[in-house]
Amino acid sequence: MTRNYGVIFKYFKNETDFTQIHFEVEVAYKGQSQMGQYHFYLNRKKVFINQTAPDLTIEQLAEKAGSCLYPMEIATSIEGPFEEITNYEEIKKRWKAKKNELQDYYKGEIAEKIISDLDAIYSNKSRVEMAMNDDLFLTLFFMPIYTRYADRIAEYQKEIAFIPFKIPINYNVIQEVDKFLTESKKQLITIKGFSEGLISDIPDLLLEYKINNETKSVFSIVGSVNLLREKSKTQKIEIEMYQLD
Repeated sequence: MTRNYGVIFKYFKNETDFTQIHFEVEVAYKGQSQMGQYHFYLNRKKVFINQTAPDLTIEQLAEKAGSCLYPMEIATSIEGPFEEITNYEEIKKRWKAKKNELQDYYKGEIAEKIISDLDAIYSNKSRVEMAMNDDLFLTLFFMPIYTRYADRIAEYQKEIAFIPFKIPINYNVIQEVDKFLTESKKQLITIKGFSEGLISDIPDLLLEYKINNETKSVFSIVGSVNLLREKSKTQKIEIEMYQLD
């Protein structure tokens, strides 16, 4: 069954100034392999920045190059996290065709450097998969929410890259399953992430997952991450993902 999700990321420079990125993603569960992995089909629709299509040259270039990844087929572990791309050869062919188009249209040293860097990534399956580990949607949608729990609580460490090509943040995660279903019959899972060195009861990362009780699929993800301690230009990120159908 295919489910459609609306995704919104708001990157705040301060309390009022933010950049919003939103898009839709189709996600279809394709079954479990003999190796125990779960297989998914994903197709991301057009990305919008502040309610409009990308207008800056670099943004347009990044959007067109990124479109080569989709449709994407991936495999995850039993616990949930992304493990590998299973249709890499299709993605590689799409990139080769798109690269020629981009080289004909975008000129200049900056464009040439970006296309060259992208070519190095797309030409190697491992590099593409490493780049996928920096994809915030994939990371959050495929968190280890199906891990083993002891008294409804699971604890583990997780690296998350909130800003592409920046050093990921390592969190000590406390993940808790609520005892009762919500009024809409969803299972609630709360994720609290404490970055290394944090001496506080207030987590840097707070996410609430609502899971469809019958299918065990993700219904929604809502939360935020505080990046003030990272001395980043982005102070915080607000996250919203909802099943649309």
